[in-house]
Amino acid sequence: MSRKAAKGEGKPCAYCGLKMVSSQARGDIRQATRDHIIPRSQGGSLKRSNRVHCCARCNFHKADMSLEDWLTLLRKHKDPRVGCVERVLAVWQRRHGPAIRSSNKPSWLNDIDHQEQEHGDV
Repeated sequence: MSRKAAKGEGKPCAYCGLKMVSSQARGDIRQATRDHIIPRSQGGSLKRSNRVHCCARCNFHKADMSLEDWLTLLRKHKDPRVGCVERVLAVWQRRHGPAIRSSNKPSWLNDIDHQEQEHGDV
């Protein structure tokens, strides 16, 4: 992880509230990482406003889902992280408007997905 991810050390994970440890703590689920709220694969930017500090466990579990899609999955499984993720989503929406759902990707990403399926790249 980068030095910037290390800034999350000792702070609570944005998604679960767990106190994060050094980004050098390889293999520890509490390792400080950064997540793109709108995933890069869905057109999310590299800007700071699109990133949060979170633990490795939450970052891995969210993967490339939008925050809204991940929240739907967490609710379905009655995951205790729901409250924290709802707060992150509410702050995001207040500042930026609705987040992009996986089912509502920008059209150019759908075109790429379609081309990859035609060529067997998926």
